[in-house]
Amino acid sequence: MSDQVRGFGAGTTGGAGGPVIEVSTASGLLAAIRGAGPRIVLVNGPIAVPPGMHKVGSDTTVQGVGADAAILGGGLSLSTVHNVIIQNLRFAGASIKAIDITRGTHHVWIDHNELSTADDGLVDIKRGASLVTVSGNHLHDHRKSMLLGHDDLHTEDIGRLRVTYHHNFFDGTRQRHPRARFGNPVHVVNNYYLDCSDIGIAAQTGSGVLVEANYFEGVDRPMSTEYAGPPGALVERDNVYVDCGRPEPGGVGTVDDPYRYYSFTPDPASAVKDLVLDGAGVGRVPVRVERPVVRTGRPENYARRYHRTHPRPPADLPDRVTESLGRVPRHVIDLGAGTGLSTSVWRGRAGRVTAVEPDARLRAVLSREYPWAELRGCRAEDLDLPDGCADVLVAWDAAEWFTPEHPVLRLLCPGGLLIVGKGTEVIDVVRVSYSRVT
Repeated sequence: MSDQVRGFGAGTTGGAGGPVIEVSTASGLLAAIRGAGPRIVLVNGPIAVPPGMHKVGSDTTVQGVGADAAILGGGLSLSTVHNVIIQNLRFAGASIKAIDITRGTHHVWIDHNELSTADDGLVDIKRGASLVTVSGNHLHDHRKSMLLGHDDLHTEDIGRLRVTYHHNFFDGTRQRHPRARFGNPVHVVNNYYLDCSDIGIAAQTGSGVLVEANYFEGVDRPMSTEYAGPPGALVERDNVYVDCGRPEPGGVGTVDDPYRYYSFTPDPASAVKDLVLDGAGVGRVPVRVERPVVRTGRPENYARRYHRTHPRPPADLPDRVTESLGRVPRHVIDLGAGTGLSTSVWRGRAGRVTAVEPDARLRAVLSREYPWAELRGCRAEDLDLPDGCADVLVAWDAAEWFTPEHPVLRLLCPGGLLIVGKGTEVIDVVRVSYSRVT
């Protein structure tokens, strides 16, 4: 699955270019999301918020870090705003809805979330909202999944409610996948439906829905224009049905062609089940933002708490690296070093140790605790060190910032190691090699 927004939500950038705000408390989260954008709000860990709906401002990205970031007990309201991304978050137990997109809101991307057990809808889009893409989400343990258009009489929705749903996993949810009114075209493509007990897709009241290249399994009523209100129009194309009832396309009116508005190459329906099972839900997309990060709470308290509670890498890590290299490392660079916990294990175990940390609060603790390390207060990509100067780069508890394609890899000498870890475990080791091209 693509990690770029496709479909009607194309062009949504969220908080790109704005400050990065890292939150771990309900008060910090709610203050960050309702402020003036652009800004990127990174959610660390599960956060229980007060019941009700909490407003998100325009030009905002709300993104979970890792696989355990969650918003519990309440939901997010996108009302009269634009350019919002909500990604990589688990929503559960919302007292009303998990995500509500309403009142003319436009350019929204709801991507790679896990949603369950709200009192009402999980992702509802209504009252003139439009230009939305809902992709890569995992929905389960719920009845009313995704409403599109709230009322048969709300004719103001004509010409709006244009939404693309792709690569979502509807996992035993009962209905509204989506239930559409007035939106035309609505593009439902490359989703996996499993054991949806009531109905898959309902096209009603002036809607026009293209249902294309989806995989239905164990769904008695995959789609219909005759559900609980006046019929809309539905076109069925290239879907796979396994142990399903008969699809019911047709209806009243015509379906506008979504390909008039954007390009989209569907995956073959036969491949959709595996693609969605492998790719939908949380923990599937990396955090791609630039530091520095603004963290909520009192700075000195945050740094002390970070240093006290974060685990160190295994004490034998330098020995393992020395064995792999066949010698003691000449120069180790610790990227995103924080308060120096990942730096500490290298004392006396390498010829030179450089710790890189752009956050001044964390860097102050590092300088005090480990004065023997060379300290650089910048982003990794801004290091003014020569190419090939290091034989080890360490990205510990900062794996989301560094990949084998990151420009900081220029610092590694041939045969050097990029070590990625979290907590007390090594996640990955990449050895860098070079080939002559001229």
